[in-house]
Amino acid sequence: MGKEIYTGDVVISLAGRDKGEYFLVIGKKENRVFLVNGKSRKVTRPKIKNVKHVQSVLSEELKSLAERINDGVCTGDERVRREIKTAVQIKTGGNVLCRKTT
Repeated sequence: MGKEIYTGDVVISLAGRDKGEYFLVIGKKENRVFLVNGKSRKVTRPKIKNVKHVQSVLSEELKSLAERINDGVCTGDERVRREIKTAVQIKTGGNVLCRKTT
């Protein structure tokens, strides 16, 4: 079985039309996770995905940001995009490998 997924994790999608994209986990319920990336999935409309279809890249790296989103504190999509990109760049040494560039 794969690594456990937690709120605040940065994950990469393994299946579906969003395969290869990075997301922030803002919640979890049973075997589903709620994902945002600030582009295709905004804070106001998270993607619900099976945990089998995502892989954790950074564990609880952005937990405070995820908690602010869940608390309803005004957190913009631009900030989510920037925080995911920065966290992944730090982890990978500046190389963000992603299927989609827009």
